Amino acid sequence: MIDLLKKGNQVYILAPKDEYSVKLEELGCTFIDVPMRNKSYNPVYDFILLLKYIIHLRKLNLDYFLTYTIKPNIYACIASRLTNTRVIANVSGLGTAFVTKSIRATIARKLYQFALKYSHKVFFQNKDDQNLFVSKGLIEEQKTDVLPGSGVDLEFFSSQKASQKNIRFTVIARTLYAKGIIEYIEAAQLIKKSHPNIEFYWVGKSEHEEGLGVNEEQMNSWDNKGIITYVNFTDDVKAIIEDSSCIVLPSYREGTPKSLLEGMAMSKPIVTTQTPGCKDLVIPGENGFLCEAKNASKLADALKSIIRLSNNELVLMGEKSRSFVENQYDQNIVIKKYIQTLQKWR
Repeated sequence: MIDLLKKGNQVYILAPKDEYSVKLEELGCTFIDVPMRNKSYNPVYDFILLLKYIIHLRKLNLDYFLTYTIKPNIYACIASRLTNTRVIANVSGLGTAFVTKSIRATIARKLYQFALKYSHKVFFQNKDDQNLFVSKGLIEEQKTDVLPGSGVDLEFFSSQKASQKNIRFTVIARTLYAKGIIEYIEAAQLIKKSHPNIEFYWVGKSEHEEGLGVNEEQMNSWDNKGIITYVNFTDDVKAIIEDSSCIVLPSYREGTPKSLLEGMAMSKPIVTTQTPGCKDLVIPGENGFLCEAKNASKLADALKSIIRLSNNELVLMGEKSRSFVENQYDQNIVIKKYIQTLQKWR
């Protein structure tokens, strides 16, 4: 958005209003409140969302519509067809509803298959997601491309040296089961039996609607028992990363996890799972360790591999993390791909 504004473009934001809306306006964007029930599957609410997109697209007469996350991707693509607007969809991750074997997942796939026919370009954040959509016939391959996630701001997330003193593992994610919250708690309990001074942090909003995650009460209970330190929300994730020895994400599947990229940019080793979107960020034994998803014992083993490192080894592993993202995940790579795509249509 900042890059588009610098080039003299008008940028409109269509999204639910929240505490960040004012910040977007301060950048120079025009913010338009479009309420959306992210976790609702009520067709009435979704039809209203579609109508709002159609109304705003006709009123604004946009040249391009850039969308993110499942509902905007689906309903904006349909609206773009009805308003003759070029749309670029970004599949930043498949989401819990999409990857589970359920009626909702089937509906999500069918909607994507229908809606993406009207997209002009679809960006994926890893090859696995791209291949899945193409193999399932949800999108034509020539319409697709892969981005290095959302990239990372290498200037803001500046390099910091890791330290083995008072080892602290940190997960930065919502408290969803699919993020590996239960496995992380169980791994922490296993490790604390022999390493009681090791610290385990979980930073992120509690999510328990629809039975998809753990509520704040349970998170605070684990905190009170000394299993983890729970931080519900912070605007200063950089400080959290800086105080950590290793950034962890025991997720079942991701697009390309921002928390790991930011940790790597700050020269932290990482531990994550052998799953799409996560495995691509680790060269095992060089900048971190991989483990089997949904397996607390294997996660504990990977975390112990970090604990066993000497201070120099930990620092070297962090330096390799930084080098990795500098070469492949700079956010300027993402911006350049978007700008190149937009310029083709001018």
